Amino acid sequence: MTAEAVREGWSEPRQDRERFHRVAEVDGTIVGSTGLWIDPTSVHLGGYVTPTHRRRGIGSALWGWAETTIAELEGIDHIELGCFREDPDGDRFLASLPGVEYQRSFLRMRHDAPDEVPKASFGDGLELYEPADRVLEMLRLRNETFQDHWNFVPWLEEDLRRSIETGENDPELWWFAAVDGEPAGMVRNQVRTDDAGIVRGYLGPIGTRRMFRGRGVARELLRHAVADLVARNVASVTLWVDSRNPFEATKLYRSHGFIERGEWRVFRKDL
Repeated sequence: MTAEAVREGWSEPRQDRERFHRVAEVDGTIVGSTGLWIDPTSVHLGGYVTPTHRRRGIGSALWGWAETTIAELEGIDHIELGCFREDPDGDRFLASLPGVEYQRSFLRMRHDAPDEVPKASFGDGLELYEPADRVLEMLRLRNETFQDHWNFVPWLEEDLRRSIETGENDPELWWFAAVDGEPAGMVRNQVRTDDAGIVRGYLGPIGTRRMFRGRGVARELLRHAVADLVARNVASVTLWVDSRNPFEATKLYRSHGFIERGEWRVFRKDL
């Protein structure tokens, strides 16, 4: 994570750096941190302790601070936490917290040769379209297409517009598809430059409205979105997908050359 990404996170709506973030120091050196990201009814809790300072009670102290702070908030019904499966210490720590239970895994998938992905072939009533308002259309389609997914939380207009202002999102990288003139699906692209100066593409979410599933909407949007990123000279394309997605999204991505590069394990505590 870069310093820029941290600052962007602090600038998100409902954020308060002084109130919702803490670091742990040992002899003047920062060895751990934690932060709270507030949704209308839940809190996403992130944290980390450097490997050389684990098993010394630092993680437990940060968790205790987080629980105390969350207890002061109104309308919160659960806490969400997560860690990479590749971090067994973090996995064991989260599983050991009272009332915290594993819920779901999300796969990080990456394509390192995105120019090899087949080109889109729109037709038979399936085509791209330009909405009158990209922000409102993205909100409408994203929220409708994901409302039957696990742990759905609607996007809010204020959050999306703020992410555009901070540069996290660029509406020119969003694509919309219609079937017989009726809006059917959407995909969001993002382009970022990593610390080594390499330009990388990030794809998703991809959503298809329920009545148009099985018509190839997601497949063609995926192909078009990857081609758009390739045209922007990205070195790779990364996406995230629910490992238990009920609509075979993981199968679609694998068939296009995306390979699993990590697993994010989600834990939850109900309040």
